[in-house]
Amino acid sequence: MAITKKYLKSKPEVCRVRFEFDGEEVACAGRVCVAGDFNGWDACAAPMTKKKNCFTYTVDLPAGQQYRFRYVVDGQTWHNDAQADLFENSGLGDSLNSVIAV
Repeated sequence: MAITKKYLKSKPEVCRVRFEFDGEEVACAGRVCVAGDFNGWDACAAPMTKKKNCFTYTVDLPAGQQYRFRYVVDGQTWHNDAQADLFENSGLGDSLNSVIAV
């Protein structure tokens, strides 16, 4: 898993974020989405594109903020990104959310 951040020269208030989901889970995954506070935690709003053994999704986010997110595999299992900037309690038991700062 990886997260790439690119600040746009033409729009300094925006950061282009590329999420990558790979690893063992990809082999049997039919669909992976990114759910987070930037899309209302909608598990279907941000479907990732599969290329070879990796799912990717790119989004432009307002800079200067933190965003919580998780990957949703086949609409059922939720995964964090080990490359996240930090992790926060989700408020649902002992599960954590990945957090990126842009």
